[in-house]
Formats: sequence, C-alpha cells, structure tokens
Amino acid sequence: MVEVILGSNKLGDIGRVSKSSLLITSPHCWQQVAEYFPETVGSIPLLHVDKVEEKTLSRAYSRLSPPKKIIAVGCGSVTDFSKILAKRWGSELVGVPTSLSTNCFMTSKSALRRNKTTIETIDTKLPDRVILDTALLSKCPPRFNRAGLGDVLSIYTADYDWKLADKAGVEKYVPGIGGRAVKVLNKLLKTPKDYSQNTPKTLSREAKILIEMSNIVEDYGSGRPESGSEHILGRAVDNTIFPRKALHGEVIALDVLICSYLQDNYSPRILEFLKKAKITFEPDKVGVHEKELKRAVSIAHTIRPERYSVFNEKRGTPELIDEVFEVIGYESDY
Repeated sequence: MVEVILGSNKLGDIGRVSKSSLLITSPHCWQQVAEYFPETVGSIPLLHVDKVEEKTLSRAYSRLSPPKKIIAVGCGSVTDFSKILAKRWGSELVGVPTSLSTNCFMTSKSALRRNKTTIETIDTKLPDRVILDTALLSKCPPRFNRAGLGDVLSIYTADYDWKLADKAGVEKYVPGIGGRAVKVLNKLLKTPKDYSQNTPKTLSREAKILIEMSNIVEDYGSGRPESGSEHILGRAVDNTIFPRKALHGEVIALDVLICSYLQDNYSPRILEFLKKAKITFEPDKVGVHEKELKRAVSIAHTIRPERYSVFNEKRGTPELIDEVFEVIGYESDY
C-alpha cells in the first residue's frame, strides 16, 4: 500500500536521507526544482536520467551500489526508471512527482524501451511513499499537469475494448472493477472547467482522480481498466516518432478520439471536455505529424495483440485519420 502525502509544502516529509540514499532526477528537472527541497536531499548521491532503456539501466547496475532509499524527483521517465531499480535492489522508494502528466507514480508497472521499435511494460515496484506537493506541482507549466487527465479519459475506450475482449472469450469483464473505473471517468467529465486552472486546489483534485484510478488498476492487477486501443495506438505513435518524444497524456487524449471513432463509440462529450479543460490534443501541438499518425494507426494492430481491443477486429487506415480530423474540426498543416 502506498503512503500518499498530499498537500502544500510537504517536501519535508521525504524523511531521513543519508549517503546510502540515492536521488534520481533529470538534469532539467532538478535545475528547476532543487531550491524547493531540503538541503539534505541535494547532498546525497545523484543520478541523472532522461531515458528508460536497457543500456542506461545496465550502466546504473554496474556503476552504483544498491542504495537503502531512492528518492525519485520528476515524472514519467524518472519515475519508471526508479521503480525498476528499486525492485531490483530492494530499496525503499519515495516518489516526488514534479507534474501530474501521468499516473505512473502510483503504479507497479514501467515502460522499458528494448530497442527502436519495442517498448515493453514490465512489473516493477510500487513506491512506498508518494509526496504530492501542490506548491511544487503548481510551478510546473499547466499544460504538463493537465496532460495527466488523458490517462483518465482512456477509461472511455479501454472499457469498450475490455467488453469486446469479453465477447470474444479472451478476457472476462469484471463489472466491479470496470464499473468503478467508469465512475471515475464520469466524475471527471462532469466538471471540465475545474481542471483548466493550475492552482493548488485544482491540482489536489486532479491528483485524487489519478490516485483513485491507479488504485483500481492495482486492485485488478493489470492496466486493463484504463488501457486499451488508445494506449496501443499511443505506443505505435511513440515508436513512429522515436527518438522524438511527446507528452504521454496528450498522445492518449488524441488517441481516445481516434480509437473511439474506430469503435463506433465516438462521443462529442470527450472533445468538449478536452477543450473546456484546456488539454492539448491537436496533433501539431502534441508534436505528431499527420503522416506519422497515419503510419502509427496502420501498424497499431501489430502492437500488443494479446491486449484484445478494437484493433483485433478492425484495421486502422490513413483514411480513418482523415475522417477523425473532419469530425473534430482539425485542419492539418502537414
């Protein structure tokens, strides 16, 4: 069970640190936030991370002695990397997200890039403690914090895919889990403007939504309640634009629109929410070219076929992207 500390000015709750502790962060991130942390944190051994790849993990294993405590300061890659190390070394793990761009700080899974075309989701360690300091999170650009809501919107398409899997006899739908996830989604959709600001109050509300969803995933034991065709397409997008990166939550928000259309499940309510909550989803702003998106949707059926989804029953085509662009009123510049 994760100990979650949510509130303003909570960085002092990181706990005791020593020379046997390890701070993992990214160079840019630490430069931006170091001044807000206790001096003791800045004095312990430091490891900079910006990628979650086998070669970077191998270097860490060979060069570092297993620490008693790992403090992960950052978001996506930093958190995923730290969870992998903490599991291998048996270290205590304290997560300090600097944005709410993803819910990975509350899950026991990490995305590991094996090579240019392969990203694998692996079992890792659930953090022992997560400190969600709203004063620190409010220093992050609003766009990054809002992006995390894309990981909640994914319930919309993931729930549909799970029911498809049940009908196909591949994976039984569990109403007690799926229903809880849908309730979280509906709670989010009711008040889009509540998430358009970057205030401590708004960030606290978003953090609670992410925590609630993550707890459902952990209770079920896999990402199925919030991970379906939209995450499969998201991985295809990641592989297509590599080595460039895009914010995970923004890619997923866009992919929910695309995959719901392929499912014959499209709802204007999702688009309306994205606009009112000021979540970036337009391909050019997300950083994905039209031709890359068309390539990604064309290969999505080859990504994680064991996670049954609409891509097991239908193929994505370049024409699908054209149709979705027309429905959402997006004009490509590419």
